Amino acid sequence: ELKEDCALSTHFLVSRCVKPLSQHVELKRPPIKWSERTRKYTCEFCQKAFVVKRDWEGHINSIHLKAKPFRCDACSWSSSHRGELQKHFKKCAFQFSVLDNLGTNFSVEKKCLP
Repeated sequence: ELKEDCALSTHFLVSRCVKPLSQHVELKRPPIKWSERTRKYTCEFCQKAFVVKRDWEGHINSIHLKAKPFRCDACSWSSSHRGELQKHFKKCAFQFSVLDNLGTNFSVEKKCLP
């Protein structure tokens, strides 16, 4: 059974499932159910399993280790996800002022706007 909103989508659809496909080449492969994929990366803390290694690593770092490696250069804000940092950059403005005293003095003023 296909979802009604999928019919309005520009994505390709496989008739046996409701998962939209972003590329036509994906139609050439037989559809694989998410439940059939091998989840070979398992979290040692909560036993949640992942298909993609990067997702597994991100889960451990952000959920269990509380790591926030993505930092704003203009303020002290940080995040565990790259996408959140990209959203923050859209809100954050850099103000540069150059004080040139014979080409030797250079100062950068950075300010993060709310």
